[in-house]
Amino acid sequence: MPDHANTLLIIGNGFDLECGLPTSFEEFNKKRKKTQIYIDLIEFVKGTQKDLNKILNTHKNLIVQKGFSIFEFYLIAKNLSGKEKWFQIEKFLYNSFTIKRFSDIVATTKFTLWEKVFDSLGHYKKGFMINVDRNDLSSILAFYIYNYSKIFDLTYIKDNKTWNQFLLSELNIFENLYCAYLKESIDNTDYNIKANDLFEKLVPEKFRMNTNILSFNYTYADIVEKDFYDNVHGKYFNSDVIIGIDIKDINQETNEYIFTKTYRKVRNLIAKTSKIESKAIVDSVEQIIFYGHSLNEQDYSYFQSIFDYYDIYHSNIKIIFKYKIFDQDKEKEIIDYLTDSIYLLFESYGKTFDNIKIGKNLFYKLINEQRLVLDRIY
Repeated sequence: MPDHANTLLIIGNGFDLECGLPTSFEEFNKKRKKTQIYIDLIEFVKGTQKDLNKILNTHKNLIVQKGFSIFEFYLIAKNLSGKEKWFQIEKFLYNSFTIKRFSDIVATTKFTLWEKVFDSLGHYKKGFMINVDRNDLSSILAFYIYNYSKIFDLTYIKDNKTWNQFLLSELNIFENLYCAYLKESIDNTDYNIKANDLFEKLVPEKFRMNTNILSFNYTYADIVEKDFYDNVHGKYFNSDVIIGIDIKDINQETNEYIFTKTYRKVRNLIAKTSKIESKAIVDSVEQIIFYGHSLNEQDYSYFQSIFDYYDIYHSNIKIIFKYKIFDQDKEKEIIDYLTDSIYLLFESYGKTFDNIKIGKNLFYKLINEQRLVLDRIY
């Protein structure tokens, strides 16, 4: 294995979208919304359909065949109850497992959303709660799972540990549904042709033969040698896709740790029959190119580990953020958003330094040394 590459190319969902693949969670949602179970459950959440038990019995076979996940119901209810959009799924997950608020039932204790749902579920089972409060997300979710438990055996759920194992199994169902959607979307497309064309726009010709790719997508494009193309969160055709939360600020002793991407990735590796190594990360590179990644907080830990590995503060590595303006009317808005996202990424990374002054200086040091570059492609 070579210990040097000219370029590490880091790609996100924007790469696949530009290649014509409808791989965003937003596009997945558009298709799922056309299914009858979605239509029925949306009506329930709105209050125009009252009988949840009837809906679940109607779609019992679909649920048995793992054709619907409780997390999909969560996203339906979440989307209808707030301004945030469905496709911000990993942000939703992180907040639902980490943000604690006082409960209306136990006013002296703070709960995360799923802790509150588990607590409310117990009250439904004991008959202390009967009706659903459609203005309270935890009440809607607890009512759904309570009715779900009348049809499907959930007696094994005894405590927080088994509760979280149940939630993880439901998240796995959601991941598999998304994998099936990706396979259907990618089959019979010219994805590889478009991916290679885009690769040539992103990486200058003199660097292409020695470029490794780190993809935050679940797809694979035949661009570089397979060993040097790593999918951080798994590949859809390997059924090892990870939709999870960042490990930042999460203690491994807590219940929500099993939903972190780090835990899930290790778990997947252990489940493999052979050792899997990423060859995309080599000992040294001259430049790191980002394209199509939203730079959201849920992937900060990965970026920060890469920055640490290459010691970007003391090295001469260039960090290049490539971008494309898809809507000329929003050019300023797009550039402002990208600039803010880059600044927040390096600000967060700077806070991990032992020397706080050096950490604060990092962003400006990279700019002054002309090692932080924004480069528009056409």
